[in-house]
Amino acid sequence: MKIKETYIDEWLFFESTFIKEIPTFVEIGSITANHAKGIKKKYKDSKMIIYEASKKNFDTLKNNVENSDIIIHNKGISDKKELRNFYDFQSPSSASIYKRGNRRILNSSKIDFITVDDILNENKIDYIDVLFMNCEGSELVILDSILENKEIQNKIGQISLSFHPQIYGTEKIKKMMRKITTHNYYSHTNKKKWPCTLIFKKQSI
Repeated sequence: MKIKETYIDEWLFFESTFIKEIPTFVEIGSITANHAKGIKKKYKDSKMIIYEASKKNFDTLKNNVENSDIIIHNKGISDKKELRNFYDFQSPSSASIYKRGNRRILNSSKIDFITVDDILNENKIDYIDVLFMNCEGSELVILDSILENKEIQNKIGQISLSFHPQIYGTEKIKKMMRKITTHNYYSHTNKKKWPCTLIFKKQSI
């Protein structure tokens, strides 16, 4: 099965032939907003929505999207609405709900976390063409919450994500990939420099 991999940067990709003429993109874990800005440059009429949990990273991306129509939120995404501990490390890309082993924590804070359903409601959208997730470990619980909700599944075209085995191990990834197949999804993984996975329903192919 041929997949047309469309990259904006080296981390995440999507299938551009399966998005709407005026698509809606949501990115969870943006860090700098560079990926989102690249998408807006390629798809000028698209709606681009960012969720970044790290307050430190959010301040950076807020400056980067100034004078653009990119929508930004300083919140995390999970399987339920809650206030959670969140940790910043020396590398901005390492910010996570996990303490990350021996890495020195620069900042610990309480962050508002919401659900994918909340994303749809608070942005007044009824469909996400591509949901991007590079969120340092949170992707497992988010993906699981989507698979457990058929109504939400019908409102998402593609899910492009980076797994993080260095945080939770490879067995949890294998278990999730098995679950994906039982929910009539197709997955395609690019195993180049940065292994990323694209997930969408089989009937979409």
